[in-house]
Parts: sequence; structure tokens; C-alpha cells
Amino acid sequence: MGITDTITETVNNIPEWSLSTLKSSNDAVLAATKKVIDAFEPVTRLIPAAPLADRLPELPQPSEVLSQWFSFVEKLIAEQKRFGLDLAGAMTTQPPAAAPARKTTAAKAA
Repeated sequence: MGITDTITETVNNIPEWSLSTLKSSNDAVLAATKKVIDAFEPVTRLIPAAPLADRLPELPQPSEVLSQWFSFVEKLIAEQKRFGLDLAGAMTTQPPAAAPARKTTAAKAA
């Protein structure tokens, strides 16, 4: 295997490796967070309700906020993909413009 093949294979594997590493890290953080929440749950039950809490407007659930945010991000990425592909297409379909021929001083004198 040549150096070009090695570089190509490495570059092609980076996205999958990155996603796998991200997933493993996320799963570890989630497991640790659940343990902390379970450990503190008996204590948090003892905290009294906030005064006048019933008069506050109901806030959206965190899952709703995250769902709306990621829906927006998906649309944003789709638009950037469309733009990038259209831009790449425009650049590959148009041949480069030829520079106008310049007259030399000998041609100008004639």
C-alpha cells in the first residue's frame, strides 16, 4: 500500500472514528449523570417549591427546547449543503475565462 492509499484510507476513516468516539463519550457522560441524579434525588425531594411558582408561566420541557433547536440545526445544515453543492457545481461547470490578449509594445507601434 502506497502513501497516497494510506492517507486516503486515514482521511476516509476519520469521520467514522470521530462519530464513534463522540458516541462513546456521550454514553459515558450520560451514565455518570444518571448516577449523580439518582444519588441526589432523595435530597432534592426535600427542597421546598419556589414561592409564587404557580404564578410563573409554564416553561417548555428541556426535551422540547432541544428538539426545536436540533430541528433548526438540521434545516441550517441542509441549506448549507445545498449552497455548497450548488457552488461546487457552478465552479465545475464554468470553464475559466480566458484572459484578454495583451498587445506587446511592438504590436502597438505598428
